[in-house]
Amino acid sequence: MATIQNIINTLKIPKSTAYDWNNSNSEDWRNNILQILKSMTIDEIKNKRLKRMTKEDLKKLNKEEILDFIRKELSFPEISDHIRGENRELFEKEHKRFNMSGYESETGECTISNINILNEFAYLGIYDYTTYLFLDFYKGNPTLYYQYWGSNENKEEEFGGYGTTWIIYEIFKKTILSEKPTRRRA
Repeated sequence: MATIQNIINTLKIPKSTAYDWNNSNSEDWRNNILQILKSMTIDEIKNKRLKRMTKEDLKKLNKEEILDFIRKELSFPEISDHIRGENRELFEKEHKRFNMSGYESETGECTISNINILNEFAYLGIYDYTTYLFLDFYKGNPTLYYQYWGSNENKEEEFGGYGTTWIIYEIFKKTILSEKPTRRRA
């Protein structure tokens, strides 16, 4: 039942739609959830997950809450729901991480992997504040290259010693948590 409850919470399915509290026959409950999930497209499911935090909501959080949000967004909920016991608690602390080595067995492998991680936060508008924003790693040393929208100044900042969560937090500070102007998207 914890897995079904996680689905309800993640997809924000109203309790009244999912099951009847007074008549909680678990088989009926499970069938109702499956019917709801079958009626939703993959895009609808992804959008419901992504829309749980907005840029405005993020600006109201303190630093620790933002770091926790980043960790949760990079976690593996689709896998951790299927792990039981002590291993589950350890696994829930794991999340996707940047490949900081800069070494690749195939050209572009690290870059693609790292961009995919950063793009998990694109829906918050991190790219709206910059003309370009690129994160590069060389021998474990991350460097952020960017140019603010409407500016001609190229900026470069090193994040040596930072982990994935902190690097993303620093990018948030330079973009969505800043008062910099944004490009018009609509």
